[in-house]
Amino acid sequence: MFLMYDVGHICFVLIPFYIIQVGKALFDGQLLDVHFTRSFYKHILGAKVTYHDIEAIDPDYFRNLKWMLEASAFL
Repeated sequence: MFLMYDVGHICFVLIPFYIIQVGKALFDGQLLDVHFTRSFYKHILGAKVTYHDIEAIDPDYFRNLKWMLEASAFL
């Protein structure tokens, strides 16, 4: 039985399960009607994930992160 503080543990248990299921479907040539984030596609392709990929998920967070990175260059 999982308690409330075990939410992180549940994620680590379920994520590999979903990855295996998606991999099996792709291996079998099944068409999946799902939408993944740009960073997930980059992980699949083995490309480097950067902070620019956050823009597609949360534009406000990306803008603030970019501002902080640019402002720290002046320090």
